Amino acid sequence: MRIIYLNPFENSAISGGIKTAYRHVELLREIGYDAYIWQPSGKATWLETNAAILSDQNINFVKPNDVLVFPESLHNDVFLPFLTSVKSKKKLLFVQNQYNLFNRLIPAKKFSELGFDDILCCSIAVKDFFENVFKFRHLSIIPYHVDRERFKSINNQLQIALTPRKLPIHAKFILQVFRIKYPEFSRVKFVAFHDAHENKVAEVLGQSAVLLALSNRESFGLVPVEAMAAGCLVAGYHGYGGLEYANPANGFWYGADENEKVADSIAHLLRGIESGADWVAAMRAATRATVQRYDRQSTKLALLTYFKRLDVHPTL
Repeated sequence: MRIIYLNPFENSAISGGIKTAYRHVELLREIGYDAYIWQPSGKATWLETNAAILSDQNINFVKPNDVLVFPESLHNDVFLPFLTSVKSKKKLLFVQNQYNLFNRLIPAKKFSELGFDDILCCSIAVKDFFENVFKFRHLSIIPYHVDRERFKSINNQLQIALTPRKLPIHAKFILQVFRIKYPEFSRVKFVAFHDAHENKVAEVLGQSAVLLALSNRESFGLVPVEAMAAGCLVAGYHGYGGLEYANPANGFWYGADENEKVADSIAHLLRGIESGADWVAAMRAATRATVQRYDRQSTKLALLTYFKRLDVHPTL
């Protein structure tokens, strides 16, 4: 029996969802499952992984005893053959972003009509969405975890890290407001990372004092937690899904479009860091406590518990 995460994206495509699929496969193999990533273009080029890869170009690689794990971003041309033609033991939908659900297949057909045996959630926001909108109950959550060996403080300098991919207009506006309103911090650099190898992201975060969080339409938002692990203090947007961990103790968090407040909070953080303020020490303690909640062992245990509930057991 194999567990196969379907990942038909280009191996250069970067997303938290793709990374999580790889991490699940790594953990499942550690537990003893025969688990794989199916990625026809080959292994992802932007992260280090020992996940086993299947790169078959057609659907004939699927066996009747396989468990297939689909991403929520379903597309007719790729996934419809898997849903209608392929015979497998189970077909699971792993939802890592509720905002991707309304596509050409969903909700035009019910999940059961598409052949899914179960739905797996990555966060509280996703689980709540299914309960509130689709009236599902008793869905399982596999929590995210942060690789604390990779994301750690290196030498947190007075610079601001950001990944502007999801909110480039907001990022530009905040930077301009900050530069005009706080000229005393003209020497402080903004260091953007996007389309970068995971190790480069970890390096930038580990060398930065502050993360400008540009989360948007999130189910969770992993980057701010990785930044906390790397020693950053955080100011910016929670993206809704980030409300699972965002609170006044561990950062300055805002809803969409509160741009000037974000710029103000960055300046406040920089002043507190420079002066060694007591509240900065308290915030650092709160970020460490937040990171502790998202540990590798908890994810591993959740995976084992979930698949055993589906009567899928380790075989290696």
